[in-house]
Amino acid sequence: GYAPQIGFGEGLLALEMRGAGGARVLWNCDRHFAIRPWAGVEPGSVEELSRVLRQRDGRKVKAIGSLQAFAPLPDTEGLVVSLRRMKRVLAVEGSLVTVEGGISIAELNRELARLGLALPTHGSFVAQTIAGASAMGRHGGARVRGTLADYVEALEILRADGERVSMRRVYVHFEGGVVSLG
Repeated sequence: GYAPQIGFGEGLLALEMRGAGGARVLWNCDRHFAIRPWAGVEPGSVEELSRVLRQRDGRKVKAIGSLQAFAPLPDTEGLVVSLRRMKRVLAVEGSLVTVEGGISIAELNRELARLGLALPTHGSFVAQTIAGASAMGRHGGARVRGTLADYVEALEILRADGERVSMRRVYVHFEGGVVSLG
């Protein structure tokens, strides 16, 4: 007559970022606020992230980057997803560079310099992830350059059910996918 109170997938998610002491507390970069998610994961691939999202058992999901925001946008009692392990340069075609969202601006700058390329703009805080900087509409060094989000040509997102959605700049709601604020 035994029936588990939580599913196997939910149990695995709980173990991913929760220690023996319970839920993990994550502070933003200057310790203005903390978030206390139920659990969190750091997937290493799109496939792994998709699997996690399919196993989340209805819990809310929020993405976190470097926690550089000054407002508690990533706060949730659900699941937080860090893309920290997803930071590869995937393709280079001329000046068009495809990267995973967890790459920091500093890491991307190093990779681009190695390729003889550079970002058209960025602010002084380069520890922020490229996905986070774009989603927040942050980072621009000059009035005439815009933000990093202005230079995004295409993106792939995963919906909460794990389904991939690809968008290009010609898509009518493209800007809402690039700058989303969680």
